[in-house]
Amino acid sequence: MLYLQQFTIPVADQTVPVNDYQPLPVYLRIPNSILHAAAPSRIIRNLSQGLRIRRLLLPILFTYSYFCRMEQTQTIYLNERPLILSANQREIPAGFTEAPVCPKPDAITITQTLLALEKGEIPAAVFVQSDTQKLLDAIKSHFNVLVAAGGLITNPAGEILLMFRRGKWDLPKGKQDEGESLEDCALREVQEETGLQHITLEHKLTETYHYYPLKEKKVLKHTYWYKMLFTGSELTVPQIEEDIMDIQWIRPENLGKYLKFSYQNILDVFEKAGYASSF
Repeated sequence: MLYLQQFTIPVADQTVPVNDYQPLPVYLRIPNSILHAAAPSRIIRNLSQGLRIRRLLLPILFTYSYFCRMEQTQTIYLNERPLILSANQREIPAGFTEAPVCPKPDAITITQTLLALEKGEIPAAVFVQSDTQKLLDAIKSHFNVLVAAGGLITNPAGEILLMFRRGKWDLPKGKQDEGESLEDCALREVQEETGLQHITLEHKLTETYHYYPLKEKKVLKHTYWYKMLFTGSELTVPQIEEDIMDIQWIRPENLGKYLKFSYQNILDVFEKAGYASSF
């Protein structure tokens, strides 16, 4: 839940003429259902419809963008080794307090640390800088960034879809096409990789970053993840050409058996979705 305080917003009062506005101090509480909306356009629509507040769009969009950039921590995985970006020492996640910590890393330090993580010379590292978005942008400049989207899908029975690809249990995802929205990309990739068509996108879960080499290029995949619900009755059809060999619906209490053979960024997605106690 996000709270915005000390806004002065003209609010239409049904007891006065429609064109008669007066500024009112508002303590505005924005629910998660709005914050988790998949795109700024949907946030705008939800706010304008749900709150019936005129002239609200600009300050809300500005504030939403501001808080999005204020992400306290971010993790980039290089060959399953984490690079933690933290706004301050207090925000360093538990378990990484003993990792090498570099405050305000310069360009040389960033390059050396990325290489050390890639080669396995260190198991983890932490960069501390108040503006984590600026730091993330500096790291991105070392890679070819590929934007992708995918989904964590559940069915009405509460089971979660997992697919077996290249020796790991994974979630469906794929590269965003030119001109395609992230939501459409996520739905398309889920449909293509699983064969399921009756999929509803519920809300955004999180974003992940992981590195992999591709034809002598260093690729940083930036993936947007969405919570989805399957409401149909069709059977799954693994996309063999994408090396997907099996698809299973897994009960939450059995997730740990499968996620032992998964990727760290996938574990992060499940944690954001509230399944941390299952593995």
